[in-house]
Amino acid sequence: MSDWACAGISDVPNIIGDHRCSRIGPVRLHQSLAGRAAVTGERLSCEYLSDTLTVLCDGNVTCGLDDPNGTRSFGNIKLSSVDAIWRDLRYAERKQRLAQGRSCDGCSLHHVVHGAMPERASAPRRLIVEATVTCNIRCKNDACFKNNDPSEKTRASNFLPLDAFKSLLDQTASGVEFMWFLNYGEPFLHPQAEEMIAYAKQKNPGMRIASSTNGIPFARPGRAEKLVRSGVDHMTFTIAGIDQPTYVRYHGRGSAAAALDGLRRVCEAKRELDLATPVVQWRYLLFHWNDSAETIAKVKELAAELGVDELRFYLTHIPAGGATRRLAFGSPDHHEIADLADASHGMRPDDDGLFLREDQESLGPYRWSAPTARVRLHVQGRFASLALSRPPQTPDAGVVVTLPWSKFTTRISGDGAWASMRIYVPRRYRRSRLVATLATSAWFPVDDDVPDIRCLGVMVAEREVGGDQTILFGARAMKNPHLRQKAREAQCQLSARMRSLRARLALRRRASETLAALKKKHRA
Repeated sequence: MSDWACAGISDVPNIIGDHRCSRIGPVRLHQSLAGRAAVTGERLSCEYLSDTLTVLCDGNVTCGLDDPNGTRSFGNIKLSSVDAIWRDLRYAERKQRLAQGRSCDGCSLHHVVHGAMPERASAPRRLIVEATVTCNIRCKNDACFKNNDPSEKTRASNFLPLDAFKSLLDQTASGVEFMWFLNYGEPFLHPQAEEMIAYAKQKNPGMRIASSTNGIPFARPGRAEKLVRSGVDHMTFTIAGIDQPTYVRYHGRGSAAAALDGLRRVCEAKRELDLATPVVQWRYLLFHWNDSAETIAKVKELAAELGVDELRFYLTHIPAGGATRRLAFGSPDHHEIADLADASHGMRPDDDGLFLREDQESLGPYRWSAPTARVRLHVQGRFASLALSRPPQTPDAGVVVTLPWSKFTTRISGDGAWASMRIYVPRRYRRSRLVATLATSAWFPVDDDVPDIRCLGVMVAEREVGGDQTILFGARAMKNPHLRQKAREAQCQLSARMRSLRARLALRRRASETLAALKKKHRA
């Protein structure tokens, strides 16, 4: 199967210039653990319905890259013109369903719309072409199993005819900006794959084309040169192992040596022909069995030796139980691959250790923290506020909150409710930008069958949330039982300082009175 299917079809990366494909956003964990409802209550949209034509290898037209079995159909390019298919009323019906908050079955490529609904293009601006659904390896991915099962038939034919492809391009090429020559299957098992790419470039030299491969087809002599001459702009090689035992653990069958040889041949052909394209990317899928520090170092060394243009360590939740924890976003060791890591949009924390902002009607705006993060506090008068939470059915978390003047520990329950705290701020810190450091136990959502590969801490409210848990430092007592001792110690210290100050003032007052009496006596 295609390497997009290998990593999850909804995880197509940004591979051409500044273009942004649809990518699944951060998973709403408090909903995902209980099961996402078909009706979200939010207005939805899908850019694949708005400007993209997806053609399967039997000529059937579907939407996006999230229809492995070809169950959504808007027509067939062998039977109808592209214009007739593009104007099919079923497109409008699906867009209306999304606008009403009803997501498509089995698809996660939609996104929430907060402003005006996007207009649909008058003609396709992007193409996704599946040259074949067949594959020469057997990756451990549910989307691939059915298409590779000889007893199943998900396409009327397994190879897109060259004349059908040319007819498609004749009708669309002038207005198409991007073409993804990929979907399910290994594209370059099609004997005329390079000829198809070359024809698309001939029809529209400005069209940018990206494709993907497992690398094995290019181990055959002459195939790499043919690919480089075709004019493809970007080629991604998905190879998840540099030795055979590691390679077959995910890819199922095939040869690590052949895949790496295909990658090497394409890099060499590009240099020998002195061409700037294709940009060659090695996409190394990360799992818990291929993420050791030694392996990562060897992959980096080999990529440099082969002359790869881009190396990406791709974190994925597929297959179940395979996700890396050591190098997960937010984990202590993630720095080993930080500048080369890739994954779904929203999976990477910022420099403060906070992930992309999310917003829920029941919770309001919030951000997930990594196990260690820096959080800006909401300050009003003498108090700062901080609200933390974890979704239902998740482990409780002990959180150490370090402030500029002190620190305390609190416990956050996995009940989906905000634990809101009011923190007394000493006078000298009230005009400064207050930042607290949070340190908490790590939680991996993938352990709970949630397709989220982050290493998480707690949810942090983006705005002030009401609550009666008050944390005070100084002369006041605290409502938190486990912090009362700290308050008593602070009270004792303050009382001692006050007694000392009163004693000094009394001594100074007596000295002043004595001096005044002596002066009066002297004048007399």
